Amino acid sequence: MLYSQESSGTRPVEPVGALATAVALFAAIGAAANLVGLLVLAFGFFPDPGRYDDSLAVSTALGTLLLVCALGYGAVLTVRGDEDGRFTVLVAAGVWTVVGVAGVFAALRGYRSEYGIHWAEEGGPAVDIATSTAGLVGSVTAMVHGDWLVNLTGLVLPVIIVTLAASAIPSAAPSPSAPPPSAATAIDEVVAITTGVLAAFVGLLGAVGSCLGLVVALGSDNEVAPVVFIGFGVGALIALLWLLGALLLFLRRNAGRLILIILSAIALLGAFVLAAAVGGLVGWLPLVLSGAVFGLSVARPTGRWIAARRRPLLNARAPMDDSRSSGAVTAR
Repeated sequence: MLYSQESSGTRPVEPVGALATAVALFAAIGAAANLVGLLVLAFGFFPDPGRYDDSLAVSTALGTLLLVCALGYGAVLTVRGDEDGRFTVLVAAGVWTVVGVAGVFAALRGYRSEYGIHWAEEGGPAVDIATSTAGLVGSVTAMVHGDWLVNLTGLVLPVIIVTLAASAIPSAAPSPSAPPPSAATAIDEVVAITTGVLAAFVGLLGAVGSCLGLVVALGSDNEVAPVVFIGFGVGALIALLWLLGALLLFLRRNAGRLILIILSAIALLGAFVLAAAVGGLVGWLPLVLSGAVFGLSVARPTGRWIAARRRPLLNARAPMDDSRSSGAVTAR
């Protein structure tokens, strides 16, 4: 259990839960993405400085460096149970999100700078989408190129971090004289069970899809590359993780909630690109399902429903402790 030091003494604080762990994890991923973007900018700028506008390159590099430090430091504080870490992550990811939103609006309006900004050239849809995930550098690159899909792809990761950090911040700290929280309400139970059912459904879809793909590949007359079978194996493993997360959530374990948050957040990245590229039911169904699981997993009712598992045990121990105390007083 984590402890915080105060002037009045040492008091126990709430252990770092699944949501706080997810905040720290994705903040660290965001810091790593920005670090990669900074290295890409450095390797592109120093060999040929004429390809970039100096002022924009320097400001982007400084902003990226600040994001690396802020997200990394915020992740460390969050792991240690310090609320300042969540606020640091929220502010840093919020700034990153604002840049991404500006790029999306500029691309949708077809805005082009009259000054002819010099920047890295476009490398095709796949390369541009991959570059857009490289932190602030990727967001600026996508903004300069003006492709709305690339800008939206670069916006996914900071939005996920902002959502997690905002959901993890408690609304108010309970006072010492406040009564203990009540058990989970019916709404909490419905939200948590709906999350588990949707996650189990996603896991079953993935398992069935992997099995069908494997059967088709084995029955094909053409030679199938080994990487295809590796892909089926990875897909089956991910499906099992979805089912494991759903099972642990039904058992009211924080580990299940953490697994579902991570899986649904990662699935959102791929589902968004799939929906934009393919469209139709096949493209939008994964986006809707992963988005629903992510939103319900980070919701407070799910956390309250999991936390209520321990309260009956605590309430049952209270009378025993009172009886022991009264017995000790009588003996004296």
